[in-house]
Amino acid sequence: MTAGETDVHTTVLRLESFLRHSADAIWMIDVKGDVQQVNPAFEALFGWLEEEVVGKPLPIVPPDLAERIELLHQKILQGHKEIGYETQRLCKDGRLVYVSATLSPVRNTNGDVIGISGTCRDITRMKQSEEELRKTKERLEAFISNSADAIWMIDLDDRLLQVNPAFESLFGWTEAEVLGRNLPIVPDFLADEIEEIHRKIKAGARISGYETQRLCKDGRLIHVSATLSPVRNTQGEVIGVSGTCRDITQNKQSEEMLIQTEKLSIAGQLAAGLAHEIRNPLTALKGFVKLMSLSQKGQSKYLDVMESELERIEMIVSELLVLAKPQASVFKRRRIEAILQDVLTLSETQAILHNVQIQPEFAEGLPEIDCDENQMKQVFINFIKNAIEAMPGGGTLRMFASLAGQTHIRVRVQDEGTGIPKEQLAHIGEPFYTTKTKGTGLGFMISKKIIEGHNGRLEIASEVGVGTIVDVHLPLPEQD
Repeated sequence: MTAGETDVHTTVLRLESFLRHSADAIWMIDVKGDVQQVNPAFEALFGWLEEEVVGKPLPIVPPDLAERIELLHQKILQGHKEIGYETQRLCKDGRLVYVSATLSPVRNTNGDVIGISGTCRDITRMKQSEEELRKTKERLEAFISNSADAIWMIDLDDRLLQVNPAFESLFGWTEAEVLGRNLPIVPDFLADEIEEIHRKIKAGARISGYETQRLCKDGRLIHVSATLSPVRNTQGEVIGVSGTCRDITQNKQSEEMLIQTEKLSIAGQLAAGLAHEIRNPLTALKGFVKLMSLSQKGQSKYLDVMESELERIEMIVSELLVLAKPQASVFKRRRIEAILQDVLTLSETQAILHNVQIQPEFAEGLPEIDCDENQMKQVFINFIKNAIEAMPGGGTLRMFASLAGQTHIRVRVQDEGTGIPKEQLAHIGEPFYTTKTKGTGLGFMISKKIIEGHNGRLEIASEVGVGTIVDVHLPLPEQD
């Protein structure tokens, strides 16, 4: 055997060894499509022995793919090559397996194409895993999309990666508006707290049932119960933070109403006891003042003042009893601008002392309303007093009275004071809650109760550093 023949023989042996031991299924067909050779991996993968298929058409092509494979084979016979072609192939037992195939032309020593060689690798498990991942992803996306809870995900730089429809519905921002931005739902006064929480989550912690407040696009603050978890990649590394939250504002309001009811009950009991204890000595004092006025005519002017002030104290005690039980109101038809003018006259001295200028603006020809005049004066004296005290450096207090639609008169008291923070604004009107250092919170609460007793409503808006607006809506009498 010549050296050249030896080299050829060695090459053939190597090729045969490669075919026998290759983990990939290998076959060769001639230009007519008949099988010339298959390797053991082919037999193991597809189930046909070499002697069963040699000289016959390649049996592994599914019938529904026959036409497409024939066109591909024609392309290969023209000298083209197909690499990493993912498709399905048929096994002897009827199973279909996913394979990644490579098809190449086989040439003779003259370079003429005399057949096609094919190799393929079973990728069924990989495809099944991909399909399972796809279905899992679809289920997860469906869960996120259809969840009643707001869901979002941020990266390590706190940029939003995803939000669901419930997030859009709850907070008002669309996904397009927030993607790539910092989470907009965190109120400024909670920014430091949330930053610390996110730091813990990024370190691998998880927080569940965290009750807090979140900001909506329209500026509203809502109460939520939130769960925050780390998002990890396949290596287990934290790559972001996922959050879910549920609106519990109604629950919180119910809890606060219950607390307020309990406070009102306590306030009522306290007011009743206090009024009772004060009223007894007041009655005695009034009696003695009356006797003194009869016997000491020269001191009558001082006694008159004393009697007037005692009557005023008695009136305040009576008003304090509003907390304990509803009082009979004396409703008469009155002009609101006349009542307000009296209130402004009474408040003038306090305004001057605090360097506050009062600017009234009452619409002309306002209809009369049915009200208890003394109670109305008490309400507006309280609101003007609050407004003046909110401007320790002086300023302008504006008071407006105008029609609000066809059914109400609106009275507005507007100051240029320090304003009330949002987190405190919701508690204004609760018993014993006050923003003043020496206040009790009862004045505003009594005023609110009086307004409600007149079938009216009270609205308050405030901005820190700008001032506060108090609106009182009072109903007009029904037309006869």
